[in-house]
Amino acid sequence: MNKKINGFTLIEIILVMVFIAFLWVCVVKIINKNMENKVKVYMYNIYNELQHASKAVNKKLINNNKNESIKDILLKTNAINYCDAFASNINTYNYIDCVQGTTQIMISKDVKPNIINTYNCTRTYNYNVNSSGVLNEIYIPSTSEYINDISPYSYNYKNLINDNAKIGNKYYSCTKTTEEIPKYEENEATEFNLNQKIISQAFVSSNNVSFYFITTESLVDNGYSEKNIYNYTANVYQDAICDVAPTGSFSKSSYKNLFIYEPYRIFGGYGVSYNISSFLGKLNQIRFGSASASDIGIFTTQRNVKTCGEPWSTIKSKIPNLYNSDRCKTFFNLYNSYGNKQCCIYGYTNKGVKKSCKRGWTGKTWGTVCENPYCYERICQSKIPCVQMPSTNNDPNAKDPTNFYNKWSNYFKNYNNNNIFYKSGVNLSNVNEGTFTTKKDTSGTSSLTYPNHFIYVAIDNAFKYGTYGKDVFAFEHFNTKIIPVGILAYDTNSPLKFNVITRDTNTKKIKRLNNEPVNFCDAMKYTGENFSKYCECKDDSGNIVTQYKDNIKTDCLNGFGCVLRPIYPNITRFK
Repeated sequence: MNKKINGFTLIEIILVMVFIAFLWVCVVKIINKNMENKVKVYMYNIYNELQHASKAVNKKLINNNKNESIKDILLKTNAINYCDAFASNINTYNYIDCVQGTTQIMISKDVKPNIINTYNCTRTYNYNVNSSGVLNEIYIPSTSEYINDISPYSYNYKNLINDNAKIGNKYYSCTKTTEEIPKYEENEATEFNLNQKIISQAFVSSNNVSFYFITTESLVDNGYSEKNIYNYTANVYQDAICDVAPTGSFSKSSYKNLFIYEPYRIFGGYGVSYNISSFLGKLNQIRFGSASASDIGIFTTQRNVKTCGEPWSTIKSKIPNLYNSDRCKTFFNLYNSYGNKQCCIYGYTNKGVKKSCKRGWTGKTWGTVCENPYCYERICQSKIPCVQMPSTNNDPNAKDPTNFYNKWSNYFKNYNNNNIFYKSGVNLSNVNEGTFTTKKDTSGTSSLTYPNHFIYVAIDNAFKYGTYGKDVFAFEHFNTKIIPVGILAYDTNSPLKFNVITRDTNTKKIKRLNNEPVNFCDAMKYTGENFSKYCECKDDSGNIVTQYKDNIKTDCLNGFGCVLRPIYPNITRFK
């Protein structure tokens, strides 16, 4: 017998899927509702336990730091030590790790950095002689805030005329740059946020609540060192002082270095008159070459002839001893003495007397002795200046020799007459004159405090799988109490609610001041007490405050005061 088996129709499949989805939604709602109820119940119990824990922690810390307030003690207690004190009074079912289960976050840092001041100091020295021989000597700057003796200066300054420009204190124009060197780069201050991502825990309590501790740091260090670095550079310029004559470019290498005649002596042949004009025609070939110590480069007179000029020995005695190191000034000294005098070029004449003879002793025998019939007389046949400036007459390529002479002649008359005046030009830019460093250490107070101690809890879940505000919450050890912060304090749907209670002054019975359960921030409006800024309570203008002063209930100002009592949560079952 054949039986026909039919499969599910599409409508039947859809109905099954809808039913399964409905069941899943119901399951999820039940799970979520149960979780919400669990969180509320846990938060109520955790808060109560934390109040007892705060008393135990305070007692343990005070025992270790007697004669100090708990507020001051907490400021000296880091995260690990706080965790150790806290864990000593908690029932746990596994090991306690206060190293992996704590963090310290820098929230305030007032640290003076070390300072390096770099002064780049420059001076400029100019020594220029204008065309009329007037000196223009300039020091830039003329005064300075930064003065330091770093002499002797560079060997490059040896050619400077002014000795004061070579050594001694100098004035500088300085630019200052300041660099701050951080002393604690690894721990920079940051804004603390309660919504921390936590991946480990210090320990887990017996009711499966995980604990983690975060402590903030505040660092103050007023001590610092200040280093001053002075870098000195100079720009030094000086004209070449009578160094090169403005003459042409003849082949003699020494041609440009001196401008006086080399000595010439002219002799006629024996018994023959000398044609002096043939020599004078060659004067334009005379070069102004360098002279030697024995031959100064001046026309000299013929020996023992005094009818013209002066003997060489007289002239030589007037030549300064500084000739070898100062050609230029030597020339001007000689020029001033002999430039307006004439020196002679000598020749022999052929004039004489007739020959006369007489008997006499010849030196060996008696005989006839005859006198020379001629008297060869040396006479000055031509006169030229003993010392002469270059000119186009004797140097066709000379350039403005008159102005050159006037410039240095006036300069020598007016400046530094006792100094040597043969100096090369100096042209130095950004010469390193040295570095000078000073350092000063300023002592100051240094302290590291721990102003905030946060206790994080994860309810029935590991931190790395939990969510802040859902099953992960934070508390803070504030003064002597542990208070809720963040979402637990300000959120209208906070799983932790309070009643504000006091005693009736007449009946002495406890009475509640709030009409319905309130969160922590609203509860603090009744009392006027201080609380942490991390509670994130706000005033009517939306500003975060740490105390409500204008909303204090008069009932809380009586002798009994007011306290907060956590409310056992109203459990809403899933329906």
